Amino acid sequence: MIDGSLECSCVVDCSGLSEIASTKSDNLKSLYLDRLSKGIIGVPTCVWQEFQELYEDQAVALEPYVARKINMKKRYNVGAASIADKTNSRFSQSPYDCHSDLYAASICSIEKYTLLTTSSQLKGYKDMACCEVSELVAWANGQGTATKKKTD
Repeated sequence: MIDGSLECSCVVDCSGLSEIASTKSDNLKSLYLDRLSKGIIGVPTCVWQEFQELYEDQAVALEPYVARKINMKKRYNVGAASIADKTNSRFSQSPYDCHSDLYAASICSIEKYTLLTTSSQLKGYKDMACCEVSELVAWANGQGTATKKKTD
């Protein structure tokens, strides 16, 4: 534990942040915000920047809860390039794409975190075959079980 934060075990992508911000379920919203504020869910800085650009109002609402922003390191950049090369994605999807999905996958692959995303993004990450990936709601549903097992 560092400064009241718990150890990071998950990273969320931009699509996942949008789902967290827009979820209508009070129970899910509470769980997500709790895990963000405790640092259990980390947010790569490149993901946060993309989220701020795409969803300015949602970013303002979520910002107080984001306790752990993961700074980019050379090894994350190299890992993202390796994933792009392996999947032939080539970093050239569009001039406005900052490739935060590749960076999030790279961080998860290197640090052995679970990548949290939406159901629409799940297949793309599974095709990368580089890290553990979970859809946010499925991950949230397993949180009670995971917590219970750790304390037994």
